[in-house]
Amino acid sequence: MSPEIESWLDQHDTVHARWLLKRLSANDTQLTGGHQAGFYIPREVLFRVLPDLERPELLNPKIKLDLYLDSHGSRVQPVATWYNNKLHGGTRNETRITSLGGSASPLLDVRNTGSLIIMAFVPGDNPIHEVHLWVCKDADEERCVEDRWGPVDPGQIVSFGTGQRVAKKNASTSSHDTTSRHKSNNHSKTSNNSERHQSQTKKSTQSSTSTSKLGCSTLVVTVSTILVVLVVSMV
Repeated sequence: MSPEIESWLDQHDTVHARWLLKRLSANDTQLTGGHQAGFYIPREVLFRVLPDLERPELLNPKIKLDLYLDSHGSRVQPVATWYNNKLHGGTRNETRITSLGGSASPLLDVRNTGSLIIMAFVPGDNPIHEVHLWVCKDADEERCVEDRWGPVDPGQIVSFGTGQRVAKKNASTSSHDTTSRHKSNNHSKTSNNSERHQSQTKKSTQSSTSTSKLGCSTLVVTVSTILVVLVVSMV
C-alpha cells in the first residue's frame, strides 16, 4: 500500500479529468541518444485529451501546458506539439510533449526508463491546460495504479476520460487475445473429448479382442475334449 499515490489518485479521479497512462520508453528518457527532449504520445490519443491541437492547416501547431509534477513537487510549463510537416511537404507526423525542464526532470532521467507515469488533464477556462502528473517511484506505487485500472505494458497507452473508463489503445488486440484464449479453451475441450472417445473405443476394442480370444480358447478346449472321448470310445 502506498497511501501518498492512493490519495493523489482519489483527489484527481473526477468525472471531468482526462487520463493518460504509459511507461517511459528509452527514447522518451533519451537513453537511446535521441534528440527529442520529451516523450511521445500517439496523435489520436493526444488529440483526444487536447482537441485544440488538431489543426492540420497549421505547420507544427503547439499548445502550452501547466504541468504539476506532483510526485516530485515541481512545476513546469511544457509544450504539446504536433510535428506535422508531412502535411506540408515534409516527412514527419507525430506528437510529443517537450520543454519538460531539461536533464534535471525526472521525465528525462534514464533511471526512470520503464517507469509508469499517470497524467490527469484537468479542463478549465484557462488557455493554458492544467495537467497533473505522477511518476511512479517503485513497484508498490505501480501496483496501486494497476490494481485500480489494470496493467499497462511497455509501448501501450491507456486513456480514458469523461463518462468513460479505461480504453486501451490496443483494445482490439486485447479482444483478439480474449477470443484466441476462448478458441484455445474450446479446442482443448474438443481435444479432451476426442481423447476420451478414442480411449473408450480402444478399451472396447481390447475387450472385444479379449472376448474373441477367450472364445477361441474355449473352442480349442472343447474340440480337444471331443477327440479324447472318440479315441477312448474306439479303444
